[in-house]
This record gives sequence, C-alpha cells and structure tokens, in this order.
Amino acid sequence: KGFITALWLLTVGIANLFFNAPVGRLYADMPPGQYFGMLAGMNLAVIVIFFFVAKRFNILGEEAKKMALSAEDADRILSDQIPRQNGDGIQPTSDREGLKPGS
Repeated sequence: KGFITALWLLTVGIANLFFNAPVGRLYADMPPGQYFGMLAGMNLAVIVIFFFVAKRFNILGEEAKKMALSAEDADRILSDQIPRQNGDGIQPTSDREGLKPGS
C-alpha cells in the first residue's frame, strides 16, 4: 500500500510542479471568468483525448473476450487432458494407456 501511495503522491507532485504552478500564476493576470473558462477548456480537451484512448481499451477488451474460452470449453479441454478418476482416486482400467475396455 505504501509503495502505491508513494507513486500516487509522486504523480500528483510532478503534476503540481509542471502544470499547476505555471497555470496558477495566470490567475493573478486574468479575470476569474477567463481563468476558469481556460481551465474548463483544458478539461474539455483532455476529455476528447481520453475518449479516443478509451475507445482503444474497449476494442482491446472485445478482442480479449473473443479469444477467451467459455467455461464449458475450458472444462472440456481440461477433462480431455486430465485422466478421469473414480471416487477413490484410482483411474478406471478402461482409461489406462494401452488397455481397451473388455481386454
């Protein structure tokens, strides 16, 4: 938890240093309406950019869903690869390699 929190605080600190400090200085030089309008415009630009980035995540998610196996497919594959066992953990004679039922 501490490491993740430290990364979060580092990210916030870098953002404050390189973005908030320079933009914050503009507040003294601009009327409040223009300043907050500028911030709203910057937020809108980030929203538009994030929209296109998020679309890629959705596309990648759909591709992953197509590649994922259903639970039934996974069970079938596993049951084909793992020998069947009866209740006492002993593999039935008919499933042993080289032996056929009735031999």
